[in-house]
Amino acid sequence: MTLAEQFKCEIPTPDALKEGVLYCSTNATNWTDIWTTVATVVTALATVGLVAGAYFAWQTAKKTLDQMKADSAAQSRPYVHAQIVPSIGGAGAWDLIIRNTGSSAARNLRATASVWPKNDCKVTADLRTVFGRERILPPASTIRQYWYVGKRKPGQNTGFDIGTELTLTYTDSEGKQTYTDTFHLDINEFKMTPMGGGGVEPAAGLDASQKKLSEIVTALNNMRREIAD
Repeated sequence: MTLAEQFKCEIPTPDALKEGVLYCSTNATNWTDIWTTVATVVTALATVGLVAGAYFAWQTAKKTLDQMKADSAAQSRPYVHAQIVPSIGGAGAWDLIIRNTGSSAARNLRATASVWPKNDCKVTADLRTVFGRERILPPASTIRQYWYVGKRKPGQNTGFDIGTELTLTYTDSEGKQTYTDTFHLDINEFKMTPMGGGGVEPAAGLDASQKKLSEIVTALNNMRREIAD
């Protein structure tokens, strides 16, 4: 059965009714066109989903690659540190050690102290010379300088008897990346630091063999301090 609303009729000419001419057709649903349209929409949605998935996959891969590059750079870069340790030159004195513990050379290395002792001396003058010149510090290498040589009479060499902020600036081995680190150095904060003694002071009037023994004792104490470091 075909319902009336499914019919569509046309009168081709004004005289068509007289002549009994009438064109009619049905509005039957065209399922082929409908399914074609649905398939097109589904395909478009699937394509959008694939594009979105590919974009997120690319973002994830990019983040992973960037992290790998950062990890590689962190493992291969130079790491330069500064610290003060008991001096190998004698009890009561302190040495400055600048050491590269990284895997590559530190280039264009400079050191800058925030404050300097009021009284300049040979120790601080030498440190100014070391700090004022750019240098290369290879991996596992060390710069060691006197930092403080102990209490002296007024006008004699002393060094850094005050605290200061030591800033190290350097670049990687290719000179592309610059690094800056600041270290607080103050001998007054190390009140209970173990230090090697100077050995037994021999009495006056020793003969040659006894003096030689005294020199050996002094040398052994110096070696002990260096090994402890």
